[in-house]
Amino acid sequence: MNTSQKIALFAVIVTIIGITIAETSKYCDRANESYIASLKHDIDMYEKFEKFNIPKTLNTLNTTLTELEKNAKNINDYTDTINKNKELEIKNKTLSSDIEKFKQENIELNKKIEALEEKYNRLMSENENFTLKNNQSRTLLGGEIAVGLSRASQALEIATVTINNKTHELRAGQSVSLELSGKRCTTVLKGIGYDSAGFEFFCKPIPPKSHQ
Repeated sequence: MNTSQKIALFAVIVTIIGITIAETSKYCDRANESYIASLKHDIDMYEKFEKFNIPKTLNTLNTTLTELEKNAKNINDYTDTINKNKELEIKNKTLSSDIEKFKQENIELNKKIEALEEKYNRLMSENENFTLKNNQSRTLLGGEIAVGLSRASQALEIATVTINNKTHELRAGQSVSLELSGKRCTTVLKGIGYDSAGFEFFCKPIPPKSHQ
């Protein structure tokens, strides 16, 4: 290798070394810049965390979570209450319908009771005049009282009368009274014929006893 070749080779080596040193310097600069940027980012985050007050924030989050859980429970309770109210409304409607039905039935029943009372009072307040021959009978007040004539003697002026299975010897003007359902019903012998007798029947309310 001659002198000119050696000089050229040396120049190439020097150039390569220079390029290597320059690139290495650039890489180190970039690495340093990246490291510095990373440190700066960490410092900024730390400062932000310091300002953010993490423990206090966690407590606030826990408190908020507890309140949310309470609100969720309240919402569930409210929903249950609404459902129960709906069930009660349905039951109330059913009960209202039953009550209206009962009222109508009660009205009809009262009408029947009033009709029966009217009929009974009419029977109890009737005045009847009738004549019986010997061995005849008659029922009054729908069968509550039975009057029978066993024998009428015009000569003796006595009539043998049976009222509700009790026998009485009556003269004209005499009577027999019975108490029935708060009323006093009286059978009066009005007159005696050859083989018959005339009667009058009537009922009057029994006055209430006075308390002295």
